[in-house]
Amino acid sequence: MLRRRGVARTRPWAVRIAQAACERGSGIAAGGYAPAKKSPAIVLELEAGVWAGVGCWAGRGERWTRFTVPIAYDLRYNTAVRPALGANQVSRAAVLAVAGARAGYAEHATGRHCRPTNERLAADTGLSVRTVQRADAALRLLGVATEVLRGRQRTRVERLASWRVGDRGRGWASVWALHDDAALARAITALSPHPEGSLSKNSLSCSSPLTTSRRPTGAGRRGAKRRASPDSGGTGLAAAWRRDPHAPPWARRHSVHAWAGVLAAPAAHGWVPQDLDALIADWAGVHGW
Repeated sequence: MLRRRGVARTRPWAVRIAQAACERGSGIAAGGYAPAKKSPAIVLELEAGVWAGVGCWAGRGERWTRFTVPIAYDLRYNTAVRPALGANQVSRAAVLAVAGARAGYAEHATGRHCRPTNERLAADTGLSVRTVQRADAALRLLGVATEVLRGRQRTRVERLASWRVGDRGRGWASVWALHDDAALARAITALSPHPEGSLSKNSLSCSSPLTTSRRPTGAGRRGAKRRASPDSGGTGLAAAWRRDPHAPPWARRHSVHAWAGVLAAPAAHGWVPQDLDALIADWAGVHGW
């Protein structure tokens, strides 16, 4: 027999406590009954250690929605999501809409304990339930959300216990954790200034021995190798960024051609200098330099 995921407190004492809490919130008094909105009092509890190895969001919900998810979509959708979804693709606008709605149900400090139903998210965003499911799959494949507990139908005992406190739900929603993307931090590191003031990973140290030899006389059989031309989009973005007054001072230490290779991928996704400034400012505010 398969072991059920999650535990719901349905013993008589737990039900009485939950029912009393609902009665207090509903305004039941000696003079009569004042109807009020009830919230589900019985929830699916998680097992110990379910959060092991699951990250958190660093900059709260607004940063995750407006910064982490859009950049992860731009950088990784074609490689990590599109092949996995096949014919069930989902647009960038739909993913951002579902991410914004889901962030409102997560724990404010950590991004955990996010458990709205697909129907609830569909009502909040105006999308279909199937689109919400595809957007959730995209968030998981992008590495910015983890489904720590998959939803399931309630047992007969759980349904009866829920009905006693006014909850007519027939299933438990999945529990998600919304977190940052580790690849994003690596992308920011590529934009940070290097200790030796060069964008090259393999620079020659002054203390390294240098051995030279005589240049061969006569014309060689092969001509000099032609240097690869810099990316046009990266060159344009680098030039505009170096002219931007809000760009960090170290951005002007390197030439346009040196930045062109680093900024080729962001330029291909339509980034502008303001996007680079916001990216660096948000990362520095969380991690520091």
